[in-house]
Amino acid sequence: ANMYGHMADNSTATVDGESYTFSRPKLAAETDGEDRAVSINNESWAQFNWANADKHCDILPDARQLEGLKIERGDLSTTLGWPVGLTSGDEEYWSSSQGAIAADHISIDMRSRSLTQMPDATQSLVSCVDKASPEVTPKLVISAERFESAGYAADVEVGDEVNRGVGGAGGA
Repeated sequence: ANMYGHMADNSTATVDGESYTFSRPKLAAETDGEDRAVSINNESWAQFNWANADKHCDILPDARQLEGLKIERGDLSTTLGWPVGLTSGDEEYWSSSQGAIAADHISIDMRSRSLTQMPDATQSLVSCVDKASPEVTPKLVISAERFESAGYAADVEVGDEVNRGVGGAGGA
């Protein structure tokens, strides 16, 4: 590797209070199954379409995890020696986050931190992560307070709570 000794194999980032470890994207010579190799900083890096990116990683990071890596590490090229190409598309890293249609997923531009819905056939860089983001479970508590007398509507300011009790068959 031309940049050997100048590339961190892993990097950590904290996202929503949880620490994640990301692996360096693979050089083309280090992996099989890539869809093409792209030259960035005198190295030949593996790029994958989305399906092959998903196969390449045990866990493909979601968009928030990749954003967290970019926020915490800044310019991945100078801080970690990781590829961030200058040619359009060569700065994109695949995420596991679904796009608006089934054949698209979100990629993260590691230069600008912008999110783009990309067709799954697009070839982009891949960094794997050690664990998936936790499932988000909204806290929903319902009670009769602050509801109008019939119990069908409530008037609440942003940031305030509405509580409403719900009874089952034979219950109150």
